[in-house]
Amino acid sequence: MIISAKAGRIATNLAVFTTTGFLGWLIFRFIRATPPPASAPRTTGAAIGAARAYRIPQSYIAAMVPIAAALNLVGGYIISTFRLPIFLDMMGTAVAAFTIGPWWAAVTGVITNIGESLLISPIYFPFAVTNVAGAIIWGYAARYGFGKDFARLLILGIIVAFVSSVISVPIIVFVFGGATGVPNDVITAALIAAGGQLFSSVFISNIIASLSDKIISTFIAVAIVAALPPVLKGRVELAKYGGMRAVGYALVGILIGVVIMVAIVYGWLHV
Repeated sequence: MIISAKAGRIATNLAVFTTTGFLGWLIFRFIRATPPPASAPRTTGAAIGAARAYRIPQSYIAAMVPIAAALNLVGGYIISTFRLPIFLDMMGTAVAAFTIGPWWAAVTGVITNIGESLLISPIYFPFAVTNVAGAIIWGYAARYGFGKDFARLLILGIIVAFVSSVISVPIIVFVFGGATGVPNDVITAALIAAGGQLFSSVFISNIIASLSDKIISTFIAVAIVAALPPVLKGRVELAKYGGMRAVGYALVGILIGVVIMVAIVYGWLHV
């Protein structure tokens, strides 16, 4: 009976994500097929920088928010299923922040955590504030030049990771007593057993995972933005490079995040 209930829950979640993904694909096709309004500046060649001053069409915003939220939900579900020591439920937030701005990305983040709390676990809901903070930092940092090159994007991922941990750790400690049932709890327990304080132990385990997660999320977002229409690339200079060049830079950033994740797993297995 327990196995059947679990299988039914998994099947239901997969159906939800498959439907959401299909709708997202249809919306993405609509975006790619819809030309900018006649009043929009031309965004090819030397004029592509004018996209910064161009107001994003409402149709793009209406399409991007659910797509980005669905990307977050799929990432969070995969990580939850395979019990990996990262999160990947903010990469869609980064995409939204880079393309349609911080506040629409914040809306995306709230939708994400509501969805996660309904589909995966109620523990995700309080962390909506973390998703919103990431949206604001990614969005405003991109406006002020952090999307210009690889180094700045890497630094941006580190900043988002630090702020996310500063916000999340008090929630983990004061709302959930220091543990939320994620793999990082093993590291927290080991640090406490070695004589560490609860707050500092939770912070160390969280920041290690968050560094990997936010770096990977930042550069996955860059790779996705590189495939979008030019008008949506205005704030991420790196995404305007030739397609494979942008993807290559993104892959290097993702690799850095994966190396950090592997180091976490290695440490976790040898605690």
